[in-house]
Amino acid sequence: MGRRLVRDILRAQRDRGATVFLNSHLLSEIEITCDQVVFIRDGEVVTSRDLHQQNEEEIRVWCVRAS
Repeated sequence: MGRRLVRDILRAQRDRGATVFLNSHLLSEIEITCDQVVFIRDGEVVTSRDLHQQNEEEIRVWCVRAS
């Protein structure tokens, strides 16, 4: 499926009131597609942000791989 089709499907679900969890490493796609982002580490919510709200705070993201 193309990204545009996936966006259309997600928007249709949002419009009907559904919550959709999207897991992606493409942060630019998350910014385009999502209303809110939640960062989870070790099964715990670290922080959440409304992507439509102007925020002066910088968010830093680390990727740690298990050996």
